[in-house]
Amino acid sequence: HRGKGTFVVEKTIDLDFLQKIQPMVQLIEKGGLSAKIRLLSKKVKPFNFDTMGNLELNPNDKVLEVTRVYEADNEPLAYFFFYYPLKRFENIESFDFDQSTLTEVLHAQYAFQFGSNYRTIYAVNLSDEVSSVLKVSKKSAGFKIHTISYDQTSIPSTTTTYYIRGNGININIDFTQDLSQ
Repeated sequence: HRGKGTFVVEKTIDLDFLQKIQPMVQLIEKGGLSAKIRLLSKKVKPFNFDTMGNLELNPNDKVLEVTRVYEADNEPLAYFFFYYPLKRFENIESFDFDQSTLTEVLHAQYAFQFGSNYRTIYAVNLSDEVSSVLKVSKKSAGFKIHTISYDQTSIPSTTTTYYIRGNGININIDFTQDLSQ
């Protein structure tokens, strides 16, 4: 019988990140939601091609791994793993990412400008670890997005892998082409 039960309003996030480089906080706030970032960890690790993708590094090169959770209206929305090669971003591990955003550090300390991104999007069942962080049922549907960011000279400079919960979220993507160029 219609009209009985609970009505759940889904959150809508416009993920324009497929077309342009924009911080996740801005994307969340653009949807009219309150954004919050929680730093989970920051550690130096050896480069791993399988996890970090093609950064044109040697296996003995070190990277800084920063993990964060982005919340929308106090609910975990996305779980991020950022990787920064230490040989390209000297002393990046010394910054306090609780006080500064990653983008602020890259622009202010390294005069880094993004040139382009290459993104791969997967529909996945979230692992137990990711499900726990995003506070969803184990093996819930979600999205895994792997990004390699290039500088303005087309050198692969950073890589990011993140997971977005799939339940209760509408994701709108505008694929229209800008014909003004």
